Amino acid sequence: MSKDSRKHSDNKKKNSISIKAPKLDSFKNDSLQTNKSTKIQPPEDRPKTLEAMMQDIERRQHVYEQEQVSSNEEDCNSCEYADGYEKSRKTFYREFKKVIDASDIIIEVLDARDPLGCRCPQVEEAVLTSGKNKKLILLLNKIDLIPRNNLDQWLKYLRNEFPTVAFRASTQNQRDRLGYVKASLKSCDEQRLRSSNKCFGAMTLMNLLSNYCRKNDIKTSVTVGVVGYPNVGKSSVINSLKRSQACETGSMPGLTKQMQTIKLDKLIKLFDSPGIVMSKDANLSALVLRNCVRIETIEDPLPVIELLLQRCTKEQILLQYNLDDFADANDFLMKFAVKLGALKKGGVPDTHKAAQRVLSDWTNGKLTYFTEPPERTQEIIHTELVTQMKEAFDIDALIDNTDEEYDDFESIEYEQKEAVNDGCSSHTEDSNELTVSQNSSSTLEKLVS
Repeated sequence: MSKDSRKHSDNKKKNSISIKAPKLDSFKNDSLQTNKSTKIQPPEDRPKTLEAMMQDIERRQHVYEQEQVSSNEEDCNSCEYADGYEKSRKTFYREFKKVIDASDIIIEVLDARDPLGCRCPQVEEAVLTSGKNKKLILLLNKIDLIPRNNLDQWLKYLRNEFPTVAFRASTQNQRDRLGYVKASLKSCDEQRLRSSNKCFGAMTLMNLLSNYCRKNDIKTSVTVGVVGYPNVGKSSVINSLKRSQACETGSMPGLTKQMQTIKLDKLIKLFDSPGIVMSKDANLSALVLRNCVRIETIEDPLPVIELLLQRCTKEQILLQYNLDDFADANDFLMKFAVKLGALKKGGVPDTHKAAQRVLSDWTNGKLTYFTEPPERTQEIIHTELVTQMKEAFDIDALIDNTDEEYDDFESIEYEQKEAVNDGCSSHTEDSNELTVSQNSSSTLEKLVS
């Protein structure tokens, strides 16, 4: 191309590029179709008349009310009080009845701090009226938590009705070879009972059971049911007799869910039962102080603290927590919460947390409390049956010979056995069972003769 041609090339029209917009018809149709499919459609069964609309409203109102009732029932069932109390009264009752029906002897475990509060008249009546010659023994557990003179008063009071044994379950941590306090009740003072973590009273109870077997000429085995309120120490009593951790124990009520069978020796078989609260009208605050209800499940602890302050003296509370004088239960919780440093937002004392701390001290025995036996103003029911029970166990003879009984205490020991055949029955024994040696057998014969 010549030079002149290049100079005049700018005069030529440049090729223009045409820009066209896309057709929106297909996009528009797709969008409309999508909106149409996602649009909320009216229900086909929507009432079309006023009468149908009123019926639909009534139906939905009924459904709503039923849902509210179900929700309230679930809330009640989730409540630990209902879980601990209702199950103890209903679900656990079936297991308790199994123990009563299967046992020749019933041991009712009582808390020594409040024996009458832990007694279950329904249980005692069931045993006395069973018509199957069943026997009842009262076992006063936790005797290390009360003064010695108070213990003597309760033993005298209760032994007018049923054979009663003073007992302190072992609190040792080892799995087996649990120890006994090698002393009689007469020679064992209050300080020794409180300082030792070994079991006390097991030998007396074992002698009672052996005495029953001898007098009734039992050659096979005798079954013993252990019953009582939640957390009175039923499983701990069995572990102390077995001298091993055969049953699960703990400070929380309701650990035992069903009947458990523990073989003590070739003649004695024990049944552990769940804790029971037979009365439907049992006071919640009283049940909490008996440790039948878990502390953390209490919604309003103020009534419980009010009852606790009635059972303890004000001087005792002031000395225990180093507080100034207080007007009432709420004032006490406010001051104790401040002392603990348990404060909510804005510096408001957390009385709920303070109440839990006090109740924990109560259940652990830091707050001492005990009741006095009442004056006997009414006659004993079923006097003839009670007399027969005393004769069957002959507890007076055992009490008179307790010093001699503990002189031969060393004869109680563990023995490894493969099989036992006494001519009447054969039993395979557990490797760690409690047995009575030949020396102890002669001692028992001397005690019960």
